[in-house]
This record gives sequence, C-alpha cells and structure tokens, in this order.
Amino acid sequence: MFLVAVSLDGLLDTWYNCRIDWGNNREGRVESMDDIKNYAIAIANTILSEWIKKGEGITHIKLQKLIYFVFKKYLQTNKKPLAIGNFMALQNGPVCELAYSVFSERDRTDDDGKEITQYHKHDEGLGYFVCSSDNELHDALQYVIEHYGGLTEKQLIEIAHVKGGAWYKTREEGKLYIPFRYIAEEDWIEVEN
Repeated sequence: MFLVAVSLDGLLDTWYNCRIDWGNNREGRVESMDDIKNYAIAIANTILSEWIKKGEGITHIKLQKLIYFVFKKYLQTNKKPLAIGNFMALQNGPVCELAYSVFSERDRTDDDGKEITQYHKHDEGLGYFVCSSDNELHDALQYVIEHYGGLTEKQLIEIAHVKGGAWYKTREEGKLYIPFRYIAEEDWIEVEN
C-alpha cells in the first residue's frame, strides 16, 4: 500500500496522483504499529473524501462498515489482508480497531449519529490518503463506494450482521476479534442503492 501525506488545503484535486516512499520501506511492508495505524487512517480518510468533496459528512458507524467492506473486498480479491490491524465484532458490526480508536477520540458518533466532516490530521496539519497508484486497493475502495456507499447506516449494519457471516460467527463464539478466514469466506450481499 502506498500512502501520501499532503496538506489538506486544495487536497481534493491532487491526492489521487501522488505517491511517496516510506524511507527504506519501498515494498510497502509493515514495519511498526505506526505504519498499520497510518494505513488504517489513510483508508478512512480516502473514504471520507468521497463525502467531504460533496460538502457532506459520514457517521462513524457507516465509515467503519465501509472500511470493513474495503478490507473484505481486498482480502477476497487479492488473497492477502490489508495491513490495517484487526476487526472487532462490536454491537453495531465489524470495527477496525485502529481507525475506531483514532476517530472515536475526536468524533465520538456511535450514539448520536453526528457526522464526521473532517479528515484525520497528523503532525503539521498533514493527512494520509491512499494513492491511486495502489491499483489493488484503489479498485477495492471504488467497488465498495459504488456498491455500498449509498446505503444507510442501518442497511450496512444489517449486511454486516448477516447470519453465518464473519461478525455473526465471531459473536456466536463469544470472541472479540474476527478471524481473517471468516472474512475471506464471507459472501457478498448485493442491495440496491
């Protein structure tokens, strides 16, 4: 996965075509928990950009479901997981643990439905985003935004709660973390936007 750190001023017309190297980490290997957290934030910010550029926001729960679906699509298509940490089987469905911790610190929206309308920023006002040069991830993001982005939070929760799905199996077993093999085996539910 390739990320770009950019100033958030004038972002929307430029970030898709940017690419940076992470020092000696030229193959995109995860070398630290900070890398994993930054990848999770980049995916969340990239999803958020689809709403922010329209002058809208997205609820924390909806963002979490879309991150989960991107992870699932990428895993099933490429036969390898994204390096964004684990997913927890919480009450409202699968949650990316690292993105949850970052966005819920600032935008606690689980209970009130308040929408997130700002990117997560790092030092010096920079934000991390996924670059379009990462074709495999870009394809997964586009698929999820096109097929699931127009659904309501409630619809996304219902899809994530499907009987026999990864979240369902994990909750039935009384576990917190969803095994990747459950996600890899989970069927897709198609719904009309």
